[in-house]
Amino acid sequence: MADSRQMLDHLYPIVLAAHNLWRWIVLLGVVAATLVSLRGWVGGKRRSLVNDRVTTVAVVVMDVQLLLGLVLYVGLSPLSRAMLAAPGAAMQSREVRFFGMEHPFLMILATLAVHAGKSRARRQEARSGFRTGTVWYALSLVLILAGTPWWRPLLRGF
Repeated sequence: MADSRQMLDHLYPIVLAAHNLWRWIVLLGVVAATLVSLRGWVGGKRRSLVNDRVTTVAVVVMDVQLLLGLVLYVGLSPLSRAMLAAPGAAMQSREVRFFGMEHPFLMILATLAVHAGKSRARRQEARSGFRTGTVWYALSLVLILAGTPWWRPLLRGF
């Protein structure tokens, strides 16, 4: 049991660094999806392969980030372990509360918003689909920005 805990402790900084670095890809993907949808909506564009690929990439990068975050939350992070071990006491610490509740909640909502944008926009005609996508992707972007720990290092090394 001690060996497995040590292995998890060694994995923690690697997964945390990957989660940290991947955030920039997530931001780029969701901003791109928002802009492509906004351009289609405002410009009265037709759907294109580029549009579909950009929004699909946004969904995929959000899903990868969510999986990395869940791995941290469920098994690797000492902050989430503290939260899960004593939720009442954890609420007293801003850092533990943020990473134990606020950050996961906002990021799960952001991921759901990206999925909703992609799914709903696809089922509508082009103009209303672009509008729907723009709203959902922009909502996701706001949730991501609100739930990102900007006080932490912007680029965490391994």
